[in-house]
Amino acid sequence: MVMKKSLLIVISMVAVLMISAFVTFYLYSSSRTLHTLHYLNEHLDAGGVRLGMPDREVQQLLGKGTFIVGFGGYAREYPELGLLLSFPTDQENDLHDSVSHMEMTNPEYSVFGIRVGDDPNEALTLLRQKRFRPDDDSPDTVRLGEFSIKLSGQDRIVAIHIRFDDKDLRDILY
Repeated sequence: MVMKKSLLIVISMVAVLMISAFVTFYLYSSSRTLHTLHYLNEHLDAGGVRLGMPDREVQQLLGKGTFIVGFGGYAREYPELGLLLSFPTDQENDLHDSVSHMEMTNPEYSVFGIRVGDDPNEALTLLRQKRFRPDDDSPDTVRLGEFSIKLSGQDRIVAIHIRFDDKDLRDILY
């Protein structure tokens, strides 16, 4: 009887430790993503649009734009503003129904002071100084946590892509 109680206590303690570790990791991961989101938004100038901004707020700010149906979400394009915004509809996405990707082609917009028309090599150097790390698969892309910034263009940047890549959904194909 004493052996059964001891075994039950040990199993209970292991279960509590495992649950505590999982909750701690989840809270840390979510907190880190929010911290990075705020860090990016502090250094983003896209006509008032922010990553994580709900679609209804974007529409209040910019209007409806051109609605584009996609897989796993939709986009709104504002060609006159040089802005394309994507909104995931998957409820499992941490930024569902909010801006999770933006493409800026307007030289008035910037991220960390980097604008369309700038030298991409100088811009990548600056982003590395801002804690971003090179992406293994793409030399024109840097990452910070679940966010990436891609600079399109050879001699000059022609588009800046900022994307949230939810770690929990990376293996899902829509």
